[in-house]
Amino acid sequence: MKRTLKILCISVCTAVAGCGNGVVPNDNSPSSESILLLSALLSAANSSAPTAAQRLRGIWIVGGYDGSALVNHTDLYDPETNTYFADAAPGLTVPRSFLSLVSTGSRLYAIGGLTSAGIVAATVETLDVTTSGASWTLAANLTTARVAPSAVNLEGKLYVIGGSTTAVPALTAS
Repeated sequence: MKRTLKILCISVCTAVAGCGNGVVPNDNSPSSESILLLSALLSAANSSAPTAAQRLRGIWIVGGYDGSALVNHTDLYDPETNTYFADAAPGLTVPRSFLSLVSTGSRLYAIGGLTSAGIVAATVETLDVTTSGASWTLAANLTTARVAPSAVNLEGKLYVIGGSTTAVPALTAS
């Protein structure tokens, strides 16, 4: 499957090593290293399913914006074999951009973000990466909806801090 990449914001996460909120600036610059890397990976997407080992060591790429709409894709890149798996798991139940993605080893958590209706989300979804074919399931919502929060797994506990409680103009496509 080949996709055209126009992603302005994605969240990436390695299942074992940790996560970061991968925000690519909205400057439409074709020279962005992140965009070039992801474009190359998406063009070479593998049509087979990732192995259990790849699901645990890989970098998960979830949600985002494709230039015209929010997406709910759950893709995986395995840097050890340089293999990209488009739709390695079912998509998020709520398509979002500017979400945070964090791992507890075998589970990914997609936290907050901005919905296609421009609503700041309190939604938390979880995915068991060890189970092939597992779907995202809704977990308890955040007490305060947030766009672009930071999240971390510290000694087995998830902490979500920061972000914005409003969909500020800087976070919308212009």
